[in-house]
Amino acid sequence: MDGEFDKNLQKIDLKAQDLADNYNHNTSGFASPAAVYARSPLNIFSFFDNPEATYFFEMTNDSMQLAGIEEHDVVIVDTSYATFLLKDLLGSTLVIEKEGGFTVRKLVITSGKNTYSLQAAHPTYPDYEITLNEVLTIFGKVVGVIKKFD
Repeated sequence: MDGEFDKNLQKIDLKAQDLADNYNHNTSGFASPAAVYARSPLNIFSFFDNPEATYFFEMTNDSMQLAGIEEHDVVIVDTSYATFLLKDLLGSTLVIEKEGGFTVRKLVITSGKNTYSLQAAHPTYPDYEITLNEVLTIFGKVVGVIKKFD
């Protein structure tokens, strides 16, 4: 890739499947007579299409800030997209694994050329032009972000 490769993600040692496996909804005693009127509880796992292929990363810089992914946000990544062709992922925000680290960028067509680039969402970070002979490992596609508000 042309430009400097910044490793802007820290992998969190947890998969969505691990959360789902440890989620235990135990009840004891008798059900309340009002239970028939109660809504189903929010199930965070219903947000994941592929819990067994979903990982979490912490964003470690502001290179994707203008795309709504800020430093310290938790990025939700589905690795089942890693086998797709680049042309099928155009416009997607991807996690790329290279040089022993991870970075997140949007996949775009380089303007005026017939090549692909990985685009930052902050003016101080470089875009990476993908060369034809480059080995690029797509770890997965960003499918969500968890934010903490101050």
